[in-house]
Amino acid sequence: MKKILFLLVALFITLCVQSQNSTFFKNNKNLWGLKDKDGKVLLEPKFYNKPAAFMDGRSIFSKAGLKGVLDEAGKEIVAPVYSFISDYKYGFAVATKEMTDTTKKVNGKPAKYFLKGIIDRSGKEIVPVMYKDMQGDLANGWFVTVWNDPKEKIFINTAGKTFTVPAGLLLMHDRVDGKRFIAMKDSKFGLIDDQFKELLPFAYSRITPTENGILIVGENNLFGLMDSKLKWIVKPTFSNIHKFQHAVAIITNEEKLYGAINTKGVVTTNPQFENIYRIEKTNAAFAMYKGTRTDKWGLVNLATGKIITPADYKMSSYDYEWGIIKFRKDNKKGMMDSTGKELFYDAYDDFSPGFSDNRAWVMKQNKYGFIDKTGTLVIPAQYDIVNGFSEGLAKVKINGKCGFINTTGDVVIPLTFTDASSFESGIAWVKDETGRAFYIDKTGKEVK
Repeated sequence: MKKILFLLVALFITLCVQSQNSTFFKNNKNLWGLKDKDGKVLLEPKFYNKPAAFMDGRSIFSKAGLKGVLDEAGKEIVAPVYSFISDYKYGFAVATKEMTDTTKKVNGKPAKYFLKGIIDRSGKEIVPVMYKDMQGDLANGWFVTVWNDPKEKIFINTAGKTFTVPAGLLLMHDRVDGKRFIAMKDSKFGLIDDQFKELLPFAYSRITPTENGILIVGENNLFGLMDSKLKWIVKPTFSNIHKFQHAVAIITNEEKLYGAINTKGVVTTNPQFENIYRIEKTNAAFAMYKGTRTDKWGLVNLATGKIITPADYKMSSYDYEWGIIKFRKDNKKGMMDSTGKELFYDAYDDFSPGFSDNRAWVMKQNKYGFIDKTGTLVIPAQYDIVNGFSEGLAKVKINGKCGFINTTGDVVIPLTFTDASSFESGIAWVKDETGRAFYIDKTGKEVK
C-alpha cells in the first residue's frame, strides 16, 4: 500500500514539474504556442486564445469555439469537439457537448441542450457524453451519477462500469481517501467501502472529509473530529467545525463565537470573535477577525491565537494580496503587511489593489507612481496614466505619449507611442503617431 501511495505521489509530482517546465507563449500574430524550459518550441503558435494552465498534466484549449486537450509535450490528445471540458483532477475531466433538438423551437430556432460525460487522461470517454444530467465526478469517489430521466439514475465507477446500489442506501459524492465513502441510511450518515461494507455506523448527522484524513463528524447538533483510523480526536463539542486549511480549522461555540482548532484537537484560538475570514495564501494560519459589538476588524494568527492587530480597521478578505492588506480607518485608506505594520496611511488618493514585480501603483493629485512592499515610494508620482508591471516593465503615459519603464523607474522604451498594451510573452502591442499598430519586443524593436 505504501509503495502504491509513493508511486502515485511521484507521478503527481512528475506531472506538476513537467507542467511547470512547459510554458505558453505568444507570437507577433497574437497566436499562442508552447515551449519547454529551455525555450524549445514544443507546439508552434496556432491558438487565438491562450490554453488553460496545466492541471494534472493536461491543458484545455479552444479552437473555433470548441474545446480540446493538450498534454505537457504539446500533443493534442483530445480533438476540439466539446463545448466545455473541466480541469482534470485525479485523472478525469467532465466533457460537455451542445446538441440541437429540431423538434422543439425557442424564438423560432431549434432548441439547444447539453449532454455530459467524463474523459480520462488519454482522452477516452469513460462515461459516454450522452447524459443530460450528472452529479459529482469520478475525481470525488469511485462513482458518478448520470441520468436522462430522474427516475432512472445510473451509477458508473472509474472503470466505466455501471453498478447497483443496495436499497435504502444513498451514496454521497464526498471523497475521503479513495477507499472509504460517505453514505446515508435512514437520514443518518456513515462510511462504507466500494463493496458497500459498513466501516462507520449510520449514526451521524454529518460527516465531512478534510485534510490529513481527518473527518468532521456531527452528532446531536454538535461536532467533533475523527482521525484516519476512525478514532475520536475530539468528541462532538462544538456548534460547528469548518474544513481544515494548513492544519487549522475554524470553530464556533454555543454562543456563536469563532475560534480555531488544530489537527490534534487542541483549541489554538479560544472562541471570542464575532466572525473570522481566512485569507492566508501560504502555510500561515493568517486571518481577519471581527470584534464583538463592532463593525471593525483586526488580524490574528489562528495557529497560535496571537492577536496581530486590534479590531480598529475596516477591511475584508478581498483586501488581501499576498501578504499586503488594504484597510480603511477613520474614512482614510492605507496598507499594512502581515505583521500588522502600517506601510502607509492617508498618503495617497488611490492605490493598486495588488502588487506585480514587487510594485504597486499609487495616485496623488492625479499623478501616478509606484511603491514597493515596504510602502516606500520607489518611482515618483509623475505619470498621467500607468499600467501595473508585467514581465518587469510597466506602461506609462505623459502628455498623451506612452512608453515603458523598469522597476527602478528607468525609461527603457521612450515615450513615443500614442497607445500601448502591457507586455505578455515578451511582446507588447503599440500604436505610433501615424495610427499604425504593431508589436515590439522589450528593447522597443518592432517584431516582424
